[in-house]
Amino acid sequence: MDIVASIIKALFGSKADKDRKQIEPYLEKIKAVYPSIEKLSNDELRAHSEALKKQIADFIAADEARIVELKGKVAHGSRPHLGASVVEAAVLATNAVNSLWVNPNKAWSAKVTSIGCASTATNIIPDKGKMILDIRAQDNETMTELLEKLKTAITNACACVNVTCEITFPGGVIPAAVYDEDLVDQVRKTIGEVLGEEKVAKDCGGGGEDFHYFKQKKPELHAAYIGVGTGVTPGLHDPRMTMNPESLRNGVKVLEKLILNVVG
Repeated sequence: MDIVASIIKALFGSKADKDRKQIEPYLEKIKAVYPSIEKLSNDELRAHSEALKKQIADFIAADEARIVELKGKVAHGSRPHLGASVVEAAVLATNAVNSLWVNPNKAWSAKVTSIGCASTATNIIPDKGKMILDIRAQDNETMTELLEKLKTAITNACACVNVTCEITFPGGVIPAAVYDEDLVDQVRKTIGEVLGEEKVAKDCGGGGEDFHYFKQKKPELHAAYIGVGTGVTPGLHDPRMTMNPESLRNGVKVLEKLILNVVG
């Protein structure tokens, strides 16, 4: 059996060889970019992050703006009974979203993050509006349940004031993280090797994780989460956020060692 395996390996190469060939081009790109990142100050890193966030926001803006489209009937403010106000529908829909009930033993959230219902004048009841939601769940089964309840709640809330709505998720929703336990264990060991066992913290991550779009598209991918502990202040996503750049360097070291461990 060993002879057969050796012949196959000689002819076609091992899985590690194939993995290495696939990963090496990306590793070289990372190595090429890293020196320029290493020189950046906190302010410069923040500026790069803001530019990247704007680039992503511009790319997905058209999709996000169509998550919920409200259609009512225009009327003068002195005759509201002749119209169907998308403002009232948006308020009712927001309250309906906030009233949803899903298994409390699961982590999940659904929030209206933007409402646009501008009319042509201050005394006109608007007939068009848009709502944007941020939706997250601990696992994809909970996400499916949450989406169905959201659609029902928003549709019925709008119908109470004779407003119709179109609910679409063209850009998708943030998928739940699905981790591979073997890879998680490898990551845990690699952190210990590179930074010391005392630096290995309890599990982090979980819930909604946008990088798991890749996992949704390619279920065969193995996923794990590395929290580098950047010590951000005053808090994550705060516009005044600062971080310890040394933590990013540590993250690069861990990833580099992990890749070398995986591909042999």
